[in-house]
Parts: sequence; C-alpha cells; structure tokens
Amino acid sequence: QRDVIFRQANYDQLTGLPNRHLFQDRLNHAFKESKRSSKPLALLFLDLDNFKRINDVLGHSVGDDVLVKAAGILKEATRESDALVRFGGDEFLVLLKDSDKDDALHVANKILKLFKPVMDFKKHTLSLSPSIGIAIFPDHANTPEELIQKADIALYAAKSRGKNQASLFSV
Repeated sequence: QRDVIFRQANYDQLTGLPNRHLFQDRLNHAFKESKRSSKPLALLFLDLDNFKRINDVLGHSVGDDVLVKAAGILKEATRESDALVRFGGDEFLVLLKDSDKDDALHVANKILKLFKPVMDFKKHTLSLSPSIGIAIFPDHANTPEELIQKADIALYAAKSRGKNQASLFSV
C-alpha cells in the first residue's frame, strides 16, 4: 500500500518516469554533491516541437502515445546515473552529474539523433523532434531553481532558431 502511494506521489502515471516532485529532491541532492566535489552538473530542458498541434489535431490518445515514445527515446539516450523526469506536459528534464558542457552537448546530440524524422502512431505518420536547452552548474547558475530557469531560457533560444536543436545557455 505504501509503495503504491509513493509511486503515485513521485512518478508520472503515463510514462513511468519520475515526476517534478521527485526530481526536485534529486536535483537538490546533486547540487550539494556537485558543490562538495567541485564537479560540474548539466541540465537539459527539452520539449517536443509542435506537440500542441499533435494533441489538438489528432487527439490526446495519440499525444499520450507520443509522450510514451519520447520517454522511451530519452531513457535510451541517458545513463542510469542520470536523472530523467517528465517535468509536465511535453517537457522533460535530464540531469547529468559530473558533466560539463561538452558532455551535455554530446547527450543532447545523441537525443536529437534518436528522434527519427518520421514515426508511426496509431495509423498516423508524424515528424517528431525535440528542442533542447542546456545550462551548467556552476557556470550558469548558483541554485537549482536558477539552473532550471537558465536551461528553460536556452530551450526557447533553440526554438527561436528553428527547433530540432540544442542550445547552450549564454548571457
């Protein structure tokens, strides 16, 4: 019974990924660890390009399938030691411990390559791609909240440059 309650409180029901609540705890812990070890921490903030249109035109059941597929691709692209979360809607975060900007860009490019240009979902052939924003601690942020905010800003920079790409936070 307690396991069921814990799972419902800490994991996304659709994708099975940790949710925002559990991720916040992991991020705070990783921040403390990173400060102690003086090793950098990278955060990738991504969302699915044109997801709202998929949901609006094809319906939420196809949208749900797209989210489950995206979660699977992200699991494939990340290490077990990385923290992957469905942050909300079509937003996902990937926390890379002991990772600098080169490591983060490598993972982001791996994610971009794994999203195939065309995928099939319930009789629909869709183009599915992510946009990714990257921020690094301690280079870009001093707090966990600021790291998320800077990665989100970088995400919008990637979208404004044409989507389906990664962007590193810059001032």
